[in-house]
Amino acid sequence: MIRFKDGLSDAGWINRLSQNGMVIEESLVLAVYSSHRRGLFARTRVVFEIVEKPGSGREYMFRGVFKCVECTRSHHKWYRSSEWFENSSVYK
Repeated sequence: MIRFKDGLSDAGWINRLSQNGMVIEESLVLAVYSSHRRGLFARTRVVFEIVEKPGSGREYMFRGVFKCVECTRSHHKWYRSSEWFENSSVYK
């Protein structure tokens, strides 16, 4: 689950979702966790966006299944591979 917003996340990333919802770009500005410095992460992910709703808490919006295609330690570019997630076969 991630937030798409202007500015730095608590984990040290800037996360952006394209207008058409097909591409996620993440840029590491500050390596808060040691795993970020080593570049450890899954290359496929099911993405839910965290949306803060004033007065009513949070909402979680499913954005799709994404695969990291252009990945370095400090920049990730993810492309949506599916709008649906039915089971764990997506990781095979």
